Amino acid sequence: MPIHLNTKELTKLTECYKEARKSTAAILSGNRGLGKSWVIQNFCQQCENVINISLLGEGNYGIRSFANDINAYILTTPELEGSIPLISMNSADETQLTDEIKYTVLKLCTRKRTVLCFENIMGLEHSLLLYICDLIKMILTYYSRLNTFVLMEIDTNREGESVFNEVTRHLYSITPDFVFIPFRPLEYQQMKDYFYASFRNLIRIESEDLNIILTSSFGNIMCLNAIINYLKQSGIIEKEEGHYICKRLSRGYLDQFMKTYREKPEVDR
Repeated sequence: MPIHLNTKELTKLTECYKEARKSTAAILSGNRGLGKSWVIQNFCQQCENVINISLLGEGNYGIRSFANDINAYILTTPELEGSIPLISMNSADETQLTDEIKYTVLKLCTRKRTVLCFENIMGLEHSLLLYICDLIKMILTYYSRLNTFVLMEIDTNREGESVFNEVTRHLYSITPDFVFIPFRPLEYQQMKDYFYASFRNLIRIESEDLNIILTSSFGNIMCLNAIINYLKQSGIIEKEEGHYICKRLSRGYLDQFMKTYREKPEVDR
C-alpha cells in the first residue's frame, strides 16, 4: 500500500503482543481487501522468531507443506543450526509426521518466544486445519507459560460456509481468551487518500468521476485496485506529460465490470 490505512488495527495487535504474559491467540477477521495482509506484514517485521505459514494459492497445502515450512524456518535461522533437527520427510506415516511437527514446534517455542502466524487459514486443507486447531489448543492450554503468540487470519467471505462453521466451532471452543481484531470496509476519505497516493497525487479527475470510482469500490482496496487497472486498460485513465488524466465517466459505467469482478472466484482474480 502506498499509505497506511490500518494503523489502528496494527496498534491493537502490537499492544496485544506486548501485553501478553501467557500464550495468546489473536484472530484478524474480515473480507479480503480490507488490509489484513498489510497489518500482518508490518507486525511480523517488528517481531523476532516468526514462523509464517502463508497459503498464497488455494488448496493442496497439506501436512507435508506445513512440515516443509517449519524446516525452511529452521534452515534460514542461523542460530538454530545444529540445535534443532529438521523434520524428517521420509516417513509415509502421517501420524509419525504430525507428532514430529508438534515436537519441533514446541521445541522452537520453548527456546525463545515465538510468533506462529497462519495467513489465509481457511484455505488450508481441511484435515490440516483441524490438526492446527489441536496444535493451537495444546499451546494455549498446556504450554501457556511459553508465552507463544498465535496469529490467525480468517477471510469471512470465503466459499464453503459449512467448512468455515465446522472449523471455527472447533477453534472457538478452545478458550474464551481469543483476541479478535475485525476489519471493516474503509471509510470514504481513506479510499480517496489511497486513490490519490496510487498516482502520487499526479492525476486530474473530476470530483463526480472520483465519487463513481470510490462508491463502486465498497470500501475495499482490492476492488479499488481492480477498478484503477480496468480504467487504465480501457484508456479512461491515461498518462500524459508526467500526469494522469481520467476521462469523464457516465454513471453506471463500472456496474458491469464490478458485477463480473464480484462474481468471479477469488482464486481466478
